[in-house]
Amino acid sequence: AIKPSMTDKFMQIEEFLRILMPTLLTEISSKNIPTPSLENPLRIVDHGCGNAYLTFAVHEHLDLHNLPNSVLGIDQRAESRDRNIKIAADLGKQGAFDFRAEKISSSTAKSVDIAMALHACDTATDEALAWSIKNGAKILLVSPCCHHQLQTQMSNTPEPWRLVMRHGILKERFADILTDSLRSHLLKLHGYRSEIIEFIGDEHTPRNLMIRAVWTGAKPSSDDLASYREFVAMWAVRPYLAELLDFK
Repeated sequence: AIKPSMTDKFMQIEEFLRILMPTLLTEISSKNIPTPSLENPLRIVDHGCGNAYLTFAVHEHLDLHNLPNSVLGIDQRAESRDRNIKIAADLGKQGAFDFRAEKISSSTAKSVDIAMALHACDTATDEALAWSIKNGAKILLVSPCCHHQLQTQMSNTPEPWRLVMRHGILKERFADILTDSLRSHLLKLHGYRSEIIEFIGDEHTPRNLMIRAVWTGAKPSSDDLASYREFVAMWAVRPYLAELLDFK
């Protein structure tokens, strides 16, 4: 039974699973991810898991499709960790989950097949992406939340964009678009096929975009690198994800 106040969250998780499954099955069939088994389950990390609604739902959904998996939920709040550990124990699922109270950027976890984050706030999304890239995630599903870091850098607006940036609300929304565009392009520069999609209608959440990326190992072209460098130079910005990856 879904509480009325939780309907929007439920719908977000439903749509998240709807996007995850075909992406995962394609990667398994193409041998980019080994067929999961009890001895070698899918390794999943949920960054900024909070109350772990998505964490538990992904595990159960994959189990129902005979895809053995183990899930790590990371959240810096100890109370979230303790709550989620108790729920896993009550469900008799202790062995399937590992919950840790730590920052994403300093997590000691290693190796992952699927990395996900549902509304990790501001630069926590960048930390989730950077960690996932460094630890070889094959699939990334990240729905960003608020964006502030890049907006604070946008003081020298190139022409003809001053016409847009003179309006505070448009500047804020444009900074959101700029942030996620650069995140997606940085993923491409690090060997991922990346796209930005609307994963749910905005009647359920205004933060309804998702960055979906799949590891291909493709080397970036000189044009891709040049486009990135020209873009950040024109706006005089340095994305936080580039800082975390030490990417020039």
